[in-house]
Amino acid sequence: MPAILLYGLIFLLAPINVAAAEESRDGTTFSMQAAFLPQDDDPVINAATCKIGQTCRILYEKQHDIGLSLEVWQNNDHPCLMQKISLDCGLDDCSFESGRSEMNFGGNRRFTVFEEPESGVETLLVLKARPKIGDVLLILPALGRNCLGRGAQ
Repeated sequence: MPAILLYGLIFLLAPINVAAAEESRDGTTFSMQAAFLPQDDDPVINAATCKIGQTCRILYEKQHDIGLSLEVWQNNDHPCLMQKISLDCGLDDCSFESGRSEMNFGGNRRFTVFEEPESGVETLLVLKARPKIGDVLLILPALGRNCLGRGAQ
């Protein structure tokens, strides 16, 4: 009987150790590819090696002065990964569809980049269409479960 209890206790504790090992992914390197497809020019493609827990510069497009950064980090509250893409638009303002220059994402791998509207003192009551600069495409490996869904399980 004590042997069965001992084996039962080992069986219950074993998954905890495996889960703890899976949770500590900071510093793990991964390769990824990014492409910027401008509306008015040829695509710019780049490959980068990034580390979980660090911001990684993944692409720079000279004509539009657009830089892209990616950050993947371990969520402290859940055994899943968070992913954030950031735009650096140089002198001109630009943003994703949300109107922000950075955003967390789940399974999305295609993002549209827009010019930022002229900001003035007035507040317009009508939404104006923003000119599209281009699209960003990402190819990321399956790193594990994504906190925002549709990641590898």
